Amino acid sequence: ADINGDIDVDGHTNLDNVNVVGVVTVTGAVNASHSSFGNVTALGLVLSNTNATILFTDTNDNPDYSLGVDGGILKIRDTTNNADRLVVNTDGHIDINGNLDCLAGLDVTGNATVSGNLSVGGVLTYEDVTNVDSVGLITARDGIRLPNTKKIELGNAQELEIFHDGTDSIIRNT
Repeated sequence: ADINGDIDVDGHTNLDNVNVVGVVTVTGAVNASHSSFGNVTALGLVLSNTNATILFTDTNDNPDYSLGVDGGILKIRDTTNNADRLVVNTDGHIDINGNLDCLAGLDVTGNATVSGNLSVGGVLTYEDVTNVDSVGLITARDGIRLPNTKKIELGNAQELEIFHDGTDSIIRNT
């Protein structure tokens, strides 16, 4: 059949193959839950709502996810465990709930703040630090510089000290 006007269908209708050229407007939910759903090909897909969300339900495993935006905040959400996994906030900063594995490396331009522990499995190279708490061997490329009266203390009870008092260099067993 060739229909050149509007079609108004009330009730449930099964359509085996629908090809639409132009714009499709859907009020309500679009459910694409068939196991052989296939591909959606479009020049653009626009979801417009106060909480525009796409649900991803994996029927043979968990967790399930949603991708949504609400109030200018984009979220990838683990709907099985009720947890936000990635959040892009309105000011541009990104929150990641869980471990972040950067397999090809991590480059930081700007400041990095670590509020917990930092574990380094390889070589740590750093410049312009105030305090270093190191377990193991320290290698200093250009020497160690201490201001006057600051001491290198050795031994479990710091019984050996090496320092400069501004005039004299002192090695003392305390």
